[in-house]
Amino acid sequence: MSPVPAAPVSSTSRGLRASSSSSGVKTRAKKPAPPKIQAQLDEHLALYQERDNKSLYELLGLTEQASADEVKTRFKKIAGSLHIDKYLRFDLPEESLDALKKLFILLNQAQQTLSDPEARREYDLSRQLSSRAASAEGGAAPSGPSAQRDLGQLLQAEQLVREAIQLLKHSKVELAESKLSAARALNDDDPLGDATGLYIEVLKLRAQGASNAVINSVADKLEVLTGSYDSREEPFYFLGMARVMTGDMKRAVSALERAVEINPHYAEANSQLRFAQRQSQGGASAKSPKSGGGLFGRRK
Repeated sequence: MSPVPAAPVSSTSRGLRASSSSSGVKTRAKKPAPPKIQAQLDEHLALYQERDNKSLYELLGLTEQASADEVKTRFKKIAGSLHIDKYLRFDLPEESLDALKKLFILLNQAQQTLSDPEARREYDLSRQLSSRAASAEGGAAPSGPSAQRDLGQLLQAEQLVREAIQLLKHSKVELAESKLSAARALNDDDPLGDATGLYIEVLKLRAQGASNAVINSVADKLEVLTGSYDSREEPFYFLGMARVMTGDMKRAVSALERAVEINPHYAEANSQLRFAQRQSQGGASAKSPKSGGGLFGRRK
């Protein structure tokens, strides 16, 4: 008897065999992504394509005033819609899945940077340096040793301003002014340094017995500065203290509330805010905070 010829193997059969695992279990063909999933995918891929043109804040959909907790909360929310396991069940191009993986890593790095105070400070200063250089050089960002040196100068200037603020907390105005002068020699375009300088001017005027009108004129300059600089609590605290000094408690409360909103753990701002609130309510028995009298709520 002649052998029975083997039946030809169809392309479908070959595909099923190719998709079988070693255990003999055949895998199912993946389904197309539903509209909702496809829309999320398109949104993520668009963000990935624009990654080089966006700051870390923009990648996470945040403002520069976002707190560390807000950064972490935002990342967790994005991660839920971005996790690769959510898309593997659907019939999607490998390059799209690869882009999702890279975007997840990028956003995770962004939240790690913006959640860490020191890393975020350095990142913000590097952006400031790039922005200034781009404006001066027609859009060309600095690079190489020069950029590293300039970034180092900005970091040093920022540290000097911080030291000046700490000296003010201990009523050491002259030393604070010296630190601030050194900071401005390194970076004369720093809103926090400008705010600190105006507050030092307020303190010196007060020590000289200047009138409330004169002190308020400097406070008005501080208020203009805070109107365009909303990322640090100290300028609002300085403004609030200047208003307290002149008895303008309503505006003092407004400024101190903003300082506390930016940094709820700012002890001096919380203390002075409670005092200003009592005074603005017209309480005859309202007293200055227990540690009042000094520049930051401390006695000299």
